[in-house]
Amino acid sequence: MIKSKFKFWVFLPIILLFLTTILLQQIVYNIFTPTEYETPIFIYFLLIILAYVWIWIFCGELRTKAVVVEIDEKILYQRNYLGFGTIKIFELSDFDEFITCQLPSRGGTYEYLYLIKNGKKEVKLSEFYHRNYIQLKHRITKTIKYSGNQPFSMLTEIKEIFV
Repeated sequence: MIKSKFKFWVFLPIILLFLTTILLQQIVYNIFTPTEYETPIFIYFLLIILAYVWIWIFCGELRTKAVVVEIDEKILYQRNYLGFGTIKIFELSDFDEFITCQLPSRGGTYEYLYLIKNGKKEVKLSEFYHRNYIQLKHRITKTIKYSGNQPFSMLTEIKEIFV
């Protein structure tokens, strides 16, 4: 059985989520605390941006990418939210294919692997978050058909946060 292992980078979204939560709490408190001054409009824009960042980290990064995966001969187990979420169990034979995507960043380019079942991305593995990504990918290629590389799309990434 192969179990995913996290890289150090997994702490970045956790720290960012914590800081964003504190800032959101302070902004909401300041908006709803009565004062003699009117709240500047940019504070409301800041609130919207921080709320989006919070949702992106919590629902996008921690729910779908910072996952713990265990793969044995026929079964894949997945837990989201750094392994603290609910467990999903998949038969490897249930997956139709897997695709990869290159995600550009300041530190380089990271590969993401998507396991597809019935046309939907069910499991995402990340070279950014998983220290043993190559080992996991190698195990998957033994069982599941590779369908190529998909171009990166920020719009698709944003849409998948809510799906």
